[in-house]
Amino acid sequence: FSNPVVCVLFFLSLLMGAFFGVLDTATVSYAQIELEDPTFASIVLAIESFVSTVAGLVFGMVVITARQSKKMLAASVAIGVGYGTMIFVSSWWSLLIVIFIAAGTYAPFIITMTETAERAVPEANLTEALTWVTSGSLCGLAFGPTLAGFIIDTWGSFACFGTGAVLALMVPVLALITYPMMKKRVG
Repeated sequence: FSNPVVCVLFFLSLLMGAFFGVLDTATVSYAQIELEDPTFASIVLAIESFVSTVAGLVFGMVVITARQSKKMLAASVAIGVGYGTMIFVSSWWSLLIVIFIAAGTYAPFIITMTETAERAVPEANLTEALTWVTSGSLCGLAFGPTLAGFIIDTWGSFACFGTGAVLALMVPVLALITYPMMKKRVG
């Protein structure tokens, strides 16, 4: 964790896990409470998984020759803006549209984070670096639903989507702030 790039990746991953935890909890809450149809949440989350999988397969086949720091910044902006659109969720159809569009940014972000970690550390430290990055998302996934439960109980599901959007938009903010350091360390 002493490597600054790994530290940034940990916090980017933490934010990603947090907004996913909030999104999943808000989706289930919305389906159960507002729509009174719990299966709707399963459909939404299945669509999200499918779109992300296809995006990951396509992204994995494309060779991008840009500097690693630029790829990490672009992936951070894409996922932040993609899931930042949760702020516009106001109905079941708007949730489907947001999920369908945003899910295409998830796998490319994960792939780019992994690639950045690989370039940031010596090969002997790669397992530790990837463990830190993965731990970030797990910490976020623990924090997100806890926060979401409080928000849903206090203000409802739609406020929770807004909170997820704020967490998502913090990803590109952190990436922009740390871009000079990333550029220097990973190219």
